Amino acid sequence: MRRALIIVVPGLLLAGCGGGTAGPTDAGDGGDGATDAGPRMCGEGPLPGFVGRPAPNVLRAACDGVSVEVAVFADGVARLRYLPAGATALQRPWSVVQSLAAATELRSGGDRDSSGATLCTPELAVHLDARCHVIVSDAAGRTLVDDGADGGWSRSADVTTLARRAPPGVHYYGFGERNGALDRRGRRLTFWNTDAYDSSQGGYRPDQDPLYQSIPFYLALDGAVAHGVFTDVTHRLEIDVAAARADRIDVSTRADGTIDQYVFAGPSLAEVVRRYTALTGRTPQPPRWALGFHQSRWGYGSAAEFEAIAAELRRRELPADGLWLDIQHLDGYRTFTFDPQNFPAPEAMLARLAAQGFHTTVIVDPGIKVDPDWPVYQDGVAGRHFLETAAGAPFVGTAWPGASVFPDFTRPETRTFWGQHIGALVRRGVAGIWLDVNEPTTFPEGGGGTSIPDDVIARGDAQTTMAEVHNIYANLEAEATVAALRQAAPGQRPFVLTRAGYAGIQRHAAVWTGDAPSTFATLANQLPMLLGMGLSGVPFVGSDVGGYSGHASPELYARWMALGTVSPFFRAHVTSGVPGQEPWQFGPEVEDISRALTRQRYRLLPYLESLLADAASTGAPPLRPMLWEFQADARFVNTGDQAMLGPSLLLAPVVDAAATSRSVVLPAGRWFDYQSDAVYDGPATLTLPVTLAALPMLVRAGAVLPTRPFAATTTATAAGPLSWQIYPVAAGTSVMSDLAEDAGDGALTPARRRITVTRLGDRTRITVEALGGEYAPPARMLQLRLHRVDHAPTAALLDGVPISFSHDARDLSVEVEVADRPTFTVEVVGDDSLLAPAPPVAMEVRIELPAGTPMTTPVTLASDAWGWTHMPLVRSSATLATGTVSIPRGTWFHYKVTRGDWATVEKGAGCVEMTNRYRLAASSTVISDTVATWRDICGF
Repeated sequence: MRRALIIVVPGLLLAGCGGGTAGPTDAGDGGDGATDAGPRMCGEGPLPGFVGRPAPNVLRAACDGVSVEVAVFADGVARLRYLPAGATALQRPWSVVQSLAAATELRSGGDRDSSGATLCTPELAVHLDARCHVIVSDAAGRTLVDDGADGGWSRSADVTTLARRAPPGVHYYGFGERNGALDRRGRRLTFWNTDAYDSSQGGYRPDQDPLYQSIPFYLALDGAVAHGVFTDVTHRLEIDVAAARADRIDVSTRADGTIDQYVFAGPSLAEVVRRYTALTGRTPQPPRWALGFHQSRWGYGSAAEFEAIAAELRRRELPADGLWLDIQHLDGYRTFTFDPQNFPAPEAMLARLAAQGFHTTVIVDPGIKVDPDWPVYQDGVAGRHFLETAAGAPFVGTAWPGASVFPDFTRPETRTFWGQHIGALVRRGVAGIWLDVNEPTTFPEGGGGTSIPDDVIARGDAQTTMAEVHNIYANLEAEATVAALRQAAPGQRPFVLTRAGYAGIQRHAAVWTGDAPSTFATLANQLPMLLGMGLSGVPFVGSDVGGYSGHASPELYARWMALGTVSPFFRAHVTSGVPGQEPWQFGPEVEDISRALTRQRYRLLPYLESLLADAASTGAPPLRPMLWEFQADARFVNTGDQAMLGPSLLLAPVVDAAATSRSVVLPAGRWFDYQSDAVYDGPATLTLPVTLAALPMLVRAGAVLPTRPFAATTTATAAGPLSWQIYPVAAGTSVMSDLAEDAGDGALTPARRRITVTRLGDRTRITVEALGGEYAPPARMLQLRLHRVDHAPTAALLDGVPISFSHDARDLSVEVEVADRPTFTVEVVGDDSLLAPAPPVAMEVRIELPAGTPMTTPVTLASDAWGWTHMPLVRSSATLATGTVSIPRGTWFHYKVTRGDWATVEKGAGCVEMTNRYRLAASSTVISDTVATWRDICGF
């Protein structure tokens, strides 16, 4: 990231800190809602008597009932620690993985009237007054965090509250896994990991709060300036986001009164998330196979049934990499086992699936069956590896196997015990681990949030109770699981999926959105939920395609499949006792749609891998809200129904039932339809006609998308040639894209390259430079395809030397092929003007006819593209009609085959009525269909 150069000279200003003798500027909004401009002053006077300075970057004050310590660190982070009178320590920082470097470029001083003191760094200024109230400002003097006159720390009975101002017009994002709108303002949110299942819904309610993940981190956006706040309290927590009072954001807990909080400077959302994930950790690059399609359900009840699903996926040519086993494969629901009757030889089964390119993930629940004859239980009791009651006996609760005990993951020895059994699964052939009901949940289920009681003892490094451990339990379980996978399969990247988690869970696991009911209302909630998780530092996320409760309609499944194909994690899953939710269960149309969408994802896997490499290095989520890329565009402050996949692809999934159109808010600049290359210019609001197969995707000008031909698995896809899809920029402008590539597994860091697309005079220049990385791509040819080149170029050059090129007049693109190397420049010379935003594309028509089709009447195509008139085709034979139609590219059009009028329109097999066929007008489109029979032959 680019950083401003700061030179520190005694007596001169640091960025964000004035050097004058005036006290701090007023932190109020002047009554008009506008935050102050101008820098906060770091007074040059002595510190007032109530302020201590235990370290150069730390100020400490004691007030009525509480002491407050403020510390400033390098890279725009401040820490605020509140310790009640008489308390001796704060809770363990389980989520913090980086020791923050103390700020060295800093100033401090007391106010002129001795009312407080301020610490200043180049990014932040933190002011502390005699009431232990805090104000945090950024480098430009804008107030970020302000306790206000009636805020700050307070304690009433057993509730501790930290109150801050919530100025009007400030938007609040993140807070982890939440239903509802992207902007969380006006909500009261509970942070307590909860199995939110409601039997009346078949999952959680649309307004359910809390859910499975508790991440008390938020991003605030004031105008175009962002900052972040992380409250590191694992006890039950509530945050009122200007709900009870429109001008306040309150953090409340019934813990012992200690509150540990971090403030992160912006000004961009990306900078906030980068700083937050530097503190709490980032998601390592997952194995490539984990990015493919995964098929699951609760109910694959035998090895034969499980392998039949694999065979059907391959037979139907549906790309897939993952198969999943839910609790039905366990022996009496005992974790780590296989049912000896229905899965008698798991090693052989897993090996056969692996030979077909399938990676199998199995569920692992924390509830360990109380079974004195079972070695896992015996060893756990002997090693005191289970949570205990105050009397020192293992706590027994009810889980899937009945009476169960639960590992105490706060103990290193227990994490080792757990890891030994995870390792045994890996040695049997298991590829991934699925951690479920790890809120932790005890039964009965049903939305009551039943869990291990708060007073149960956890005997970690320092003894505590589940009141503190509850929210962090899943993190510790996931940490132990990942460590075991790394030990059992060194050199391979581990894959773990978890339902529950707390801040920092992204270090260990992917996350899915739990038991989402199969409804359109739930589907509409999924994208903003995934976006909120990405803003909360958790980038590898997805939802159950089709919904968990089952009975999805074909339309709902197709729409959910579209969202799944652009989600970082992509899995279809459903509960037991309902019809399966494999793609072929919804009829040929939905199966075809699923196949096409999944193949599109597999082509884009190199781009998705590159985005996850970015997440591993900066924390940036692959799936990000529009605001991430267009933070100054006020139209997007609460946009959760469209998103960006990385910096280049705008996504607008259709989530409404019976939708025939989709509104898309387009940012400024030029955009290209991903499938057809039709051009749109923003800012604008588009209304796009859609069909069941439609997934509106628009590519940003200057984008470079790495792609490969699709194949049945990610491994086979990766063996295909690498192409870069390059989209032009306006004259005199440049756009940079950073791409990463690696082997798909292993420990080597990705090879990174920067590609700059520039339009200068009569040429488009593509400049490639290496940025480092350990992975060395193989010797190969690289295909560069430049889109929307409407006029044939006059030349193409590689490092100034002419090379051959091909111009596709139908596709309106140019392709050059070069020997790949880390650094080179390609130029394409010629006219870059457009013939039209959506010039017509000629599409081949090929219709197979039923035997006996009369030769006396012409076979025609009737379409809404030409007002439903009947366009004659050529009878190439008794059973074949062919032709060509020309339609503006990017248009979804409907059609039917007739023999000249509606009295002879086509009918389906058995003379059933057929819905209109449809296609997208694109250069790759071929209209190839088979007619079963005709209306007049059917006799009506």
